[in-house]
Amino acid sequence: MPAVPLYMYMAARALAFAVGAGLVLSASLIVSTHAGGDAPDRPLPDTLSAAGAAAGIVTTVLLLIFLVSGVLHLRALRAAGIPVDRSTVAAGHDAELRVPADPQAAFRAARSALKALPDTKIRQEDRAAQKLRAVRRAPAHRGFAQIVTVEVAPAAAGSLVRVSSRAAFRLAVFDMGRARITVAEFGAELLDRTAD
Repeated sequence: MPAVPLYMYMAARALAFAVGAGLVLSASLIVSTHAGGDAPDRPLPDTLSAAGAAAGIVTTVLLLIFLVSGVLHLRALRAAGIPVDRSTVAAGHDAELRVPADPQAAFRAARSALKALPDTKIRQEDRAAQKLRAVRRAPAHRGFAQIVTVEVAPAAAGSLVRVSSRAAFRLAVFDMGRARITVAEFGAELLDRTAD
């Protein structure tokens, strides 16, 4: 896919999130000032005008922030050697990995792989359900901390390991590639531990 449509998609995503945030701010400003009775002497048209101006300013600032973070997101993915397409623009990533190990061994390998990732701490471990939940801190100024979840299930000739990485900041539009990088690094660590 050519780079221009990808950047256009990234810009459209940034614009949609910025406009959404601007509309939410505008609505909350109208409700809090006019409907709350704090400004009984201000007519509704004046309130709407002020809310529109505030929303326009916030939308513009957020759009610029989201555009810059989107470009940095794509650059981080390219620097990590991860192919860049529309599926890599989101601030989260999932993968399913098949490993040639029984579920108990795959669970131990997944736990070991998570522990091997730098700046990662396992927060929850459910051996009966074979699920792990960890938090991975982001390097300084390189995106958001990641919530990493791992589930192990039996599969033909081994086990299926599902891994998901999402930004801990749920409103993140872009995450500087941290989710993709985390899943890729976990996959490499897991395959090293389960190779025949």
